This record gives sequence, structure tokens and C-alpha cells, in this order.
Amino acid sequence: MKRIMRRRLNFNFLVIVSALIILNPAQAIYVSKRLEKPNSFYFIKELTKLITPSILKNDLHKFLQETRPNRVVGTRGYLNAQKYIEKELGKYVDNKKSSLIVQEFTVDSSLAMKSLNDEFENKIEKKFSKNHPTYKKWNVFRNHIKSFFAKSAPKKGINYIWEKKGSSSDDKGHFIIGVNYDSLVQDVNKKILKNKEGYGADDNGTGVVAALNFIKIFSKIDLNTTVKVLFFDFQELGNLGAHAYVGKYLSGSEDKRLLHGMVNILMIGHDSIDYDQTKQSQNMKIYTRGINSLGHEQDLSFARQLKV
Repeated sequence: MKRIMRRRLNFNFLVIVSALIILNPAQAIYVSKRLEKPNSFYFIKELTKLITPSILKNDLHKFLQETRPNRVVGTRGYLNAQKYIEKELGKYVDNKKSSLIVQEFTVDSSLAMKSLNDEFENKIEKKFSKNHPTYKKWNVFRNHIKSFFAKSAPKKGINYIWEKKGSSSDDKGHFIIGVNYDSLVQDVNKKILKNKEGYGADDNGTGVVAALNFIKIFSKIDLNTTVKVLFFDFQELGNLGAHAYVGKYLSGSEDKRLLHGMVNILMIGHDSIDYDQTKQSQNMKIYTRGINSLGHEQDLSFARQLKV
């Protein structure tokens, strides 16, 4: 079982670790020579001073405005999100150290339904009778998703993969930062509403603009290890974009060995302690690997460094 740690982080530190929100596209980033090769936690913290809360807020609003009314797969807002992300990523490709791959994949509805059916069986069927309101609600949802895939969902999905090559000749591995860019709007019966306003600001507009801002920082500095920033499609309907990426790029044992780790950025725009009246907007959850898992101690060590 995963252990959850809560840490109070200052705003700028939250930004560079997992909550970066996009810089104003019209504003260039200047990085001094001493920060081009950050070699300590102190210098990473210095980089975050390039970002102000007002810029973060304004640019999140811009992303949401351009992807209205929602980013449910197949909708106008969803397609605009793809255009927005690809345009922004194109600004940070130099064909030498940084590159962009647009991964198109076939939507595997059977995989999504298997995942949904497994979850339904474990969490609903084993706990509720068929006449129970909870069973009925989630069974309607399951059937609706099946119909949605058959009638409304796109047949193709798109992942965006931005990569910055590391400078170390000794390190052939890479690190991944991942976000999803689709969203989901549902009524009280869990039916998907394609035309209803539901901005998906926290889930996962915050993640998208955070990843874009990581890229703006990474494009200006020297990295020892290669970093890939991934924008996943179809996360809300079975994590199909992530499955497609793993199937193509992480299917072999050597591919997996060279993956140092991953940070998934999701819903970072809210305080994780609901009733905290003294440290509002300063809490977040850090999920570590299991206590008996390889890498758990490293996760804890990193989490403790984030405490301020």
C-alpha cells in the first residue's frame, strides 16, 4: 500500500516540483549564466523566482478560455486543446537537444471497457445488490460509456511527447513528467455531457499548464539526464493514451530499465487538506512507492527536501 505524505510547500517551490503553471507566452524567460546549469536544490529554487502568481493565474485562464466549453474527447474544446498544446510545444523545439513527437494511436475501446468492468466488479458488484441505488447508478454509467465509445468517441487519439536530451554521456536513461489534457463532464447519473460547460480547471488544466511551464524552464537550462514531458490523451476514459505510450515506447525490458522514474501531475490547483484554516493553499499530497518497494527510501528523501 502506498504511503501518503502531506507537506506544506511555499508557492514557488510547489511550482517547480509539480505545480508549475504556464508563463505568459508573450513574456520571454531570461536565465542568468549561473542558473543555466543548476546543480543544487538552491539553484532550482532560484529558477522558480522567474514565475509570479499573477502570471500563473492569468495563463491558466487563457488555456481554459481557448478550450471552452470542455475538453471531453471529440468536442471542439478538446480539439482546440490539441492545437494549443502543439503550438506551444513547437516554440521549444530546436532539432538538436529538444524535439517533439506527435504519437497518433488507435482508440482501443475494449481495453477501456475491460478496465471499467474490472473496477465495477471489484468496487460495486461485490459490495452492492443489483437493486441498490449505487449499483444501478454505476451500471448505467458503464452502459453509457460503452455506447459513447460506439457512437461518439474519436477513433484516434493523440499523445504529445516533448523531449530534452541530457548532456551526460554516462546516463542513457530518461525521466518522465506526465499530464492528461482531456476532461470529463457528467450529469448526476454519470452520463457524459459533450456540450455542457465544465472547464476542467483543476482536472487537469493545472497539469497541462504546469507541464508547459516545465518545458519553458527546461529549454533554457542544461540537463544531465534526458527528460520527456508527455501530454496524454483519453485519460478520463481508460488511460488509453498512457497505454498506447507504454505499448510503443516502454514494451521492452531495456526500455523499462532506462526509465529512471515518472512524476504524474494531476489536480494541483486545490488544497489537499479540506478543513485547514491556517495554512490554506499550501498543502499537497505526495504519493511514494510502497514501503517495501525498491525506491521507497529515495522517495521519502526527496519528499523531505520539499518541506519548507
